[in-house]
Amino acid sequence: MKQVFGGEFDATPAVADEPTAYGASPPGKSAKRRTTKQAAEKAARTPDPPRTTPRALKATSASIRKLRTRLGLTRAEFAARVGVSAQSVVNWEGRNGVLNLHASSLERLRAIAAD
Repeated sequence: MKQVFGGEFDATPAVADEPTAYGASPPGKSAKRRTTKQAAEKAARTPDPPRTTPRALKATSASIRKLRTRLGLTRAEFAARVGVSAQSVVNWEGRNGVLNLHASSLERLRAIAAD
């Protein structure tokens, strides 16, 4: 080999305490543990964002229809008070289950229900 490459090569393996290439962990230490620990520390430092969706009014087609009829309003009148189109009220009253409404519409519905 010396004749081909012009030098001698050391056949002994690398020492285990030396860092490895490309940021890999030394033997006996797991990079995954450090990553998990760092993620846990970051999660502990980051507070949960405040909830912006009102939850006091459970908006279902039945609850909206009941509120509208209790107030004695037509769909068009009710829509004007909520700030949506009459077609939106028709759609809300025709669906099943809990409705996924914009936060602003839920706030207005809550205010109307509180009156």
